[in-house]
Amino acid sequence: MMFFRKKIWWIILSTIIVVFLFAGNNYLKDKYKKHPNIFLIPNGYVGWIEIHYGLNGYPPLPTEEEAIILRIPESGVLKTSSEPSYTLEKFYYVDKNDNRIELGFEF
Repeated sequence: MMFFRKKIWWIILSTIIVVFLFAGNNYLKDKYKKHPNIFLIPNGYVGWIEIHYGLNGYPPLPTEEEAIILRIPESGVLKTSSEPSYTLEKFYYVDKNDNRIELGFEF
């Protein structure tokens, strides 16, 4: 009888752990989808991109429908007073008319 009770408790405990793992995973996926970082890179730009965060005297990063916009200048170096956010990232080339061409990968 004692073996049966232990087995039931392990089944209940395992089920609770699995439920919490799935709930946490879904919460994090939804959180990251809601507030992505959108990188707007000059059309045809090739090279490294540098982002310097938390600098006094520089503007904060703008938002667009709750997404953080990182408009990379021609130099490839962006300076901002904003702090970094670690979330889903989308990358686009942007032409002079502000038309976006998705680069086709996300991080």
